[in-house]
Amino acid sequence: VLHHCHRRGSEVLLGHLSHIHIYEQGGISQFLLQLGTTCQELGLPVHMDGARLFNAAAALDLPPARLIRGCSTVNVCLSKCLGAPAGSVIAGTAEFVRSARRLRKVLGGGMRQVGMLAAAGLYALDHVVPTLSRDHALVQALATAMVETGSQVICCDPQGAHTNILLLECNPKIVTPQDLCHRMSQVSDDEAEATGQRVVARILPITDSAVRLVVHCDVTEKDIQMVIAKLKYVIKELDGKM
Repeated sequence: VLHHCHRRGSEVLLGHLSHIHIYEQGGISQFLLQLGTTCQELGLPVHMDGARLFNAAAALDLPPARLIRGCSTVNVCLSKCLGAPAGSVIAGTAEFVRSARRLRKVLGGGMRQVGMLAAAGLYALDHVVPTLSRDHALVQALATAMVETGSQVICCDPQGAHTNILLLECNPKIVTPQDLCHRMSQVSDDEAEATGQRVVARILPITDSAVRLVVHCDVTEKDIQMVIAKLKYVIKELDGKM
């Protein structure tokens, strides 16, 4: 963004539901190609915040290049869901990359001896990207199990779970997202006896009424089954308060 808006007074156009607008003080467009064509005609660059680009490509069964065809530049995260310990890639024209490297140095973002991080990123691209559809299938299994509980306290929409992220809606009169996250991080003796396991699930309150669960490459099918068992036990507890 700094490359494209390098003059004082430059403006960035964002949708009102954009992740950059809501969470970074600043969703992917459903009409990317049309948007890109229109912006090219107007001389406006389009930047793709592609933190989860590979997940979107896997869900749509399209090559990533197809999704960014109308974009001028793109950045891709190598740690979110790809399993690399750190790192991201920014791509564009040769002139853009030269500018980005200079701006990175100006902002103090340069690093030395990053070969080990780069190696992990390359491994993720070669070996983790092809398995992303497995993560999506695990999310669907989790969503289906939640629907089958028939709970009025915790519910979800399986059709809204397109990738490796699942949102669970909470009835705030019974439990807040923060309270649910806290409960999922605890294991009572009664729970351990009833379920035969002591499982902690780290989930995130994402809105005033919802929590977010994310599946990544280190999560196994067995892990999902254990989380399902824990969620069902907790939901049964909460349903008893209705």
